[in-house]
Amino acid sequence: MRMHTPTRTHARTHTGTKGCIKVATGPEVHYDGRVTVYIDEGHGFHAATIKGKFYHRRATVLHECYDNLKAVRVQNTHEDGWIGSITFGRDETGPYIAGSCPTCTGSGSTSLIQIKGNDDGDGHYNAQCLDGKMCGISLPVTWATTSLPPGQP
Repeated sequence: MRMHTPTRTHARTHTGTKGCIKVATGPEVHYDGRVTVYIDEGHGFHAATIKGKFYHRRATVLHECYDNLKAVRVQNTHEDGWIGSITFGRDETGPYIAGSCPTCTGSGSTSLIQIKGNDDGDGHYNAQCLDGKMCGISLPVTWATTSLPPGQP
């Protein structure tokens, strides 16, 4: 994994959080699929992954560290759903903890999230981003504002 260095050099007007994001496809056979991850470092969203790329089960979709991580969005415009986790850590070694998806069906933890281009989600996941929507992922409040104690999951 490489450390991400922003290419823009003008002053940032919004306060972001230094930290890392890890997006990983789940281990089950049917968890593979397509997902695009968008990152905002204070200058608007940009695709941090290849748009519409297919990821096999157990694949690392994204594992990057940013100096000014402000917001994350995810999307899948294809019918084949992607299922996995979206977690955050202060540095590349972790610990990593799940965010949440307030714009998803279920609005739950991103420890197990389904992202799909159609609306036939089956409800077995903490959160579901369906129908090709672009869903906002909230960084963990405890991660963004306080230090995690050692061993925090």
